[in-house]
Amino acid sequence: MILNNLSVQYFKSVEVLHSEITFKSNVGYYNKHIKDTLGLKKLKKIKYLDVQMWVNSLVEKDLKIFLQF
Repeated sequence: MILNNLSVQYFKSVEVLHSEITFKSNVGYYNKHIKDTLGLKKLKKIKYLDVQMWVNSLVEKDLKIFLQF
């Protein structure tokens, strides 16, 4: 399974928990910044270094990263 498949399942499961604007914002962020990069990787193949390289690419583009816990 690739990350994009899991994200579809995840977004379906949390859609009712968030306001419409928050949900659309989260999906939009995923689609813009993750879908075509980490989203294409198999879950078992994603390593720490892959995530760090992704973060570095965002920083290089001067994007601010907001982590939600």
